[in-house]
Amino acid sequence: MKNNKGFSLVELIIVIAIMAILVGVMAPQLIKYIEKTNVSSDVQLCDSVRTALNTACLDPDVVKAGGDLAASTGAPVSGISGSVKTEAEEILGVSLSNIASQFKSKSAKGSAMNYSKSGNQIKVWSVGNPSIYSGN
Repeated sequence: MKNNKGFSLVELIIVIAIMAILVGVMAPQLIKYIEKTNVSSDVQLCDSVRTALNTACLDPDVVKAGGDLAASTGAPVSGISGSVKTEAEEILGVSLSNIASQFKSKSAKGSAMNYSKSGNQIKVWSVGNPSIYSGN
């Protein structure tokens, strides 16, 4: 009587088929999870820019230099200039002129980042569809 050790070809094919089924079921869920993570990253980027703009507008040195963010209903963040821009870029550690290139989600990638200011409220969002925003 032979004492064969190892797996037969049929057993290996069954294992490969089971693994293929599992990958087929899990792949769509993984893709959804990755996109959801990218959207969260974009919201966090908008939050960071909004916080930097708020901080820059409240900085006494910026106010003393006459710097303020113009009231707007949808101006591009890349168009901000003066001492507010300098202070915000120092806080963020990146240039405001290409901050929108850091968007990761499908809906925001390649779109511009806009802001609006009404009183002391600043909102920041992507122009993509659906829009990703930060602020009330």
